[in-house]
Amino acid sequence: MKILLIVLIALATMPAAFAQHPFWLEEAIRVNNPDELAYWISVETDCPLTEGEIESVIEDVLTERRIKPVRHKIFEDGRIYLNLRLRCTRIVADNKHAFSLSIHFGRYKPWPAILFDAPYGEFGLGSKDAISRHCKERLEAAVATFKRANALTVGQRQKPVQG
Repeated sequence: MKILLIVLIALATMPAAFAQHPFWLEEAIRVNNPDELAYWISVETDCPLTEGEIESVIEDVLTERRIKPVRHKIFEDGRIYLNLRLRCTRIVADNKHAFSLSIHFGRYKPWPAILFDAPYGEFGLGSKDAISRHCKERLEAAVATFKRANALTVGQRQKPVQG
């Protein structure tokens, strides 16, 4: 257990340079319809947050930024989507959980499916409220990148990535 805690602390204190998204990501997540974004959620049963609670956080973040949340439509050809995975391990003391939050943009079709390697995740230790807050903060960062990537109008683009 001590090793897990040490690893989580080390990962949480990594330099901010690792928190920047890759230069190619904005081009990769450019879409024809930036007014909607599909998403996929995976939450382990040991987490204090339910899939429904995470879905509510995602939908709040997207609608606050005037993006229509579209769940379960990731299988359309060429659609860019937001993938969120939350893993947790309960720590006996203080009812806290060690958590691993992975947030990526992805594309399911055309095959092969891909999750773009971008650092919108986080490792940490906290209560249910703290984990929810971290999810919201990391989602806001990912959605800000999506908005920035799609700030140009369709007519100003050379060739849109998604149809």
